[in-house]
Amino acid sequence: MKIFTYTAILSLIYCKPYKDTAVFYNNIKNEYSSKLSPDRRFILFYKYEANPHNPQRWLSYFVTESKTNILKKEKSRSLTDSIYWRSDNTLVLIPYREVIRAKTEVNEENEEDQILIPIK
Repeated sequence: MKIFTYTAILSLIYCKPYKDTAVFYNNIKNEYSSKLSPDRRFILFYKYEANPHNPQRWLSYFVTESKTNILKKEKSRSLTDSIYWRSDNTLVLIPYREVIRAKTEVNEENEEDQILIPIK
């Protein structure tokens, strides 16, 4: 019994977790850019990646809660021109201009061309 408890105590002392959250978030901060929501409740992490088939770029993004780092929006990818926060904690994704021009005329601005993602 003593050997078992001794082995258990040593394994608890020397075993380290697979991923340390601090190291994980430091790697994310190095790889992704971030933007706070207007009320500072959420953090948007995003990065642009090259698309080998088109001149357009992929946008990878996800959202966490700023105080607890709980994931609020899973990682997603889309072909978008830009991303920003609205005042009501809604993410706004704007598709590439070439896609918009195919749907509407060049000088016409249309609210329907925005992709809205509410974060709660």
